[in-house]
Amino acid sequence: MPWKPTLKQLEIILLTARLGNLTRVAASLNITQPAISQNIKEIEKNLGYSLFIRGPRGLHPSPSTLQFLAQAERVHEQIVALGEQMRSQHTEGRPSLRLAALNSISATLVPRALQAYRVDHNAIEVTSLVASGAEINDMMGRQEIDCALVYAGIDSPLTNGVAIMETEVACFSMKPEQKSRLRGGVKMTDLAEKAIILPTHDTVMGEIIRQNIQDTGPSVSMMNVNSAFSAIGLVREGLGSALVDPLLICHNHTRGLCVRCLDPSIGLRVDLLFGRNRMKEGLVTNFLPYLQSAAQTVARTLEKASIRTRLC
Repeated sequence: MPWKPTLKQLEIILLTARLGNLTRVAASLNITQPAISQNIKEIEKNLGYSLFIRGPRGLHPSPSTLQFLAQAERVHEQIVALGEQMRSQHTEGRPSLRLAALNSISATLVPRALQAYRVDHNAIEVTSLVASGAEINDMMGRQEIDCALVYAGIDSPLTNGVAIMETEVACFSMKPEQKSRLRGGVKMTDLAEKAIILPTHDTVMGEIIRQNIQDTGPSVSMMNVNSAFSAIGLVREGLGSALVDPLLICHNHTRGLCVRCLDPSIGLRVDLLFGRNRMKEGLVTNFLPYLQSAAQTVARTLEKASIRTRLC
């Protein structure tokens, strides 16, 4: 009989991966730390491998965990959204806001914005989903969401939304033995003899990176994986350097890795896109200041890692 994780076990895995500290996980879930440890041991026994690796800065996901982490977050978001939908059956006519976001944006900008938004607008039902770029396009077309947070090219036109912040692609790699090699940005020619790992979960960002690689000239080996989290897992296994969105810096998954910008940089922009339902534009517009405030917090974290950002 196949093993099926409970919702609580799923939350323990995701929070431990995000926080890297069992005491903080226990406080977040309002249960004891021994109970958290026991749940992790039980899960590992059923899976047959370790979920986390202990490092100098706490726990971080093992390569095996990183392979399913993005999907686990998506499943968790869907379960939460289902619960919200079931509860909303008793609040017919209550205003609602349906939001979808790419994985790293959903785990950084969205929680900070929603926490403050729900305090000021507790009468509004908010549903937040994690989705890929293709899934967001489909949901927009079917009018299943009212707005979405996605990446776009730094110079891409914006016709149905608002730009939130501008940043740049980050290069994640294992730390070199010589610290002097950490200075300055990473040139594509520096990566010519190494594999470049690219996530395919966001086709827009993937195409931007690929085009820049082709424009720089050096012949490199590119590996495509299904998520940025999987890309980080391959970096930890020493298989190459990952070029992914910089918001991963705000996650525990990247602890202990070397994070550098590219030279020349590859710009990215975080956009809030409006859906087709014009009646919801007011709700989306009211949500915008909370996203902008959350972007300020995220920008400070990125700037500490020498990743350039600009609030729009």
